[in-house]
Amino acid sequence: MLKARRHEDNPRANFVWKSLAPPRVQLFLWLLTQRRIQCRLVLLRKGIVDSGICEICNAADESPEHIIHGCSHGRGVWTSLNLLSMISVDMNDLHSVQAHSSNPLPELASFVALICWQIWKARNAKIFRNEMKTVSQVLQECLSDANLWKHRLPTRKKPVIDQWCSILVMAREGLG
Repeated sequence: MLKARRHEDNPRANFVWKSLAPPRVQLFLWLLTQRRIQCRLVLLRKGIVDSGICEICNAADESPEHIIHGCSHGRGVWTSLNLLSMISVDMNDLHSVQAHSSNPLPELASFVALICWQIWKARNAKIFRNEMKTVSQVLQECLSDANLWKHRLPTRKKPVIDQWCSILVMAREGLG
């Protein structure tokens, strides 16, 4: 008889599957932590593209780390949120990211999932539709998604989203 594997001893799995994120974002996050999102380096290894260079900044190869925090676009989002610990994290270690603050952010893993998801979507908007989103627009999309996520959470978790929204608004206004 097949039994579902428990991930109690796997911090990376807990980070992904116990987050407040919707299932599609959890799947994206799982692929991200496994370094298996369809970035240019993965596509280059598969022979699908001829170059691994990032089409947004043209400064480095497009790896999962580059998309999330290496490219000027992702770096700008994390900087505006004052989550500088995200700027150097390896995607294999995403589950161990810490917020360096006297006031800890509740459900940090889910907040990180939200931000990574929107950075990924902004990257895809540029690649597939040639729409370049500003950091402020990415933060606005994060805010919109956070408000949508709020409706699928138990009542006791809804104040967490309110706190995220406050952080996102302050970051968007340049006060983060």
